[in-house]
Amino acid sequence: MSRTDCGRVVGAAYRAAGLAIPEDFAHIPRGIHLHKADGRYRKIIETFCRGVVTPQPADIAAFIIGRDIAHIGLVIEWPEILHCMESQPVMIQNVTPSLLGRWHCHQTWFYSPW
Repeated sequence: MSRTDCGRVVGAAYRAAGLAIPEDFAHIPRGIHLHKADGRYRKIIETFCRGVVTPQPADIAAFIIGRDIAHIGLVIEWPEILHCMESQPVMIQNVTPSLLGRWHCHQTWFYSPW
């Protein structure tokens, strides 16, 4: 079973759909969200997406953990996302309040490339 991370999953899906995704999209240092709030991931996402209030299928759900975006997934039908956590397989999961609590997520932002 192969393993990946959340940025590579979203990047691969968008590239397969023909979108031009920045090369550095999936290259965010692990744990940076715990130490900095420089908006590095947000700035990269906003080069090819716009913020939206109501997510549609294939939009990005970005989870704020610590000081910044720490995890992303592709919306299937909110609150269901396709994502993966480090060293786990890609999965489809419902984003419930208890899941957000386990992740210590205090905010969710949505972005659309469409």
